[in-house]
Amino acid sequence: MPNCGDKTWRLEFFKDLQKRFFALERTVSIVIQGPLHKRSIDTIPEYLKYGDVIVSCWEDDDMSLLYGYKDRIKVVINKYSEVPRSRLRSFGRHGPSPWIYQNYSTYHGIKEATGFFVIKVRSDESYPDLNAFIEKLFYWNELPDSPTKIITSDIYFRFDKEEPFHPSDHIIAGKRRNLKDGFRRAVFNCRAEINKKYAFPERLICASILEILWDFDNKTYLKPDPNKSKEIMQKYFDIVSISKLKNFTWSSSYRKYEGLKQREGGWCANINLL
Repeated sequence: MPNCGDKTWRLEFFKDLQKRFFALERTVSIVIQGPLHKRSIDTIPEYLKYGDVIVSCWEDDDMSLLYGYKDRIKVVINKYSEVPRSRLRSFGRHGPSPWIYQNYSTYHGIKEATGFFVIKVRSDESYPDLNAFIEKLFYWNELPDSPTKIITSDIYFRFDKEEPFHPSDHIIAGKRRNLKDGFRRAVFNCRAEINKKYAFPERLICASILEILWDFDNKTYLKPDPNKSKEIMQKYFDIVSISKLKNFTWSSSYRKYEGLKQREGGWCANINLL
């Protein structure tokens, strides 16, 4: 005769296992990337409410600024001497800024994350309310047969007719493994100077992430085909407008790194309107 007790135990075991996997797939890490800045440091208590916090900064930063949080966060101190050489850069108010710095520090921050998802934010910005990002991450992950989705803010997200493959790089969210592989690819692309063909660092990041995603229909890795840019972006990306976030502060070299409290016009805030 079958052992009913054994069957019951196994059923309960697999139910518990299912709950554990479900809970795991709802864990989130926040990666703060860039030179230490008061805006993001002051927001650490809010970020900690979502999960573990990783600060990926640089060796010339003043580490005493993190003193009050040293036992509650992970700190990655990047060394300039270990960054692969790349001659390609943007030019802003503070002089030339190599694209590879952002990609390198983001990648090494994500490597230390433990969450199933990662939300990458800039160190000179503050987003105490990331609920809209969390909701979209969970929604797309739990939607049956949904493709992998990378979710970004709308800050400088360009319409396809203006600049294809140009998402925002101010907030980037997705599955940890995808973002880790994507930014590792971005570091490689910077080192190989593949970004010579890109006018903006956001386009290099976008292409690098797409290149590590598997296209199940064509059974190959994705390619940022300019003839299919709108279709590809709408399938694999989504947008959260910062207008849906409370008490945010964003910044940019274009606005002289001021703390900005309002979104600008001209950004794509809905992927369906790309």
